[in-house]
Amino acid sequence: MKNNFKIVEKLQKTRKYTKKSIVKKLEKVINL
Repeated sequence: MKNNFKIVEKLQKTRKYTKKSIVKKLEKVINL
């Protein structure tokens, strides 16, 4: 789980991804 949070932090820092895309990636992680 800690690694997942790190990935989210990186995505937020880059700001290249919208909140929707971050939610989609989180959903994929939860499904895994």
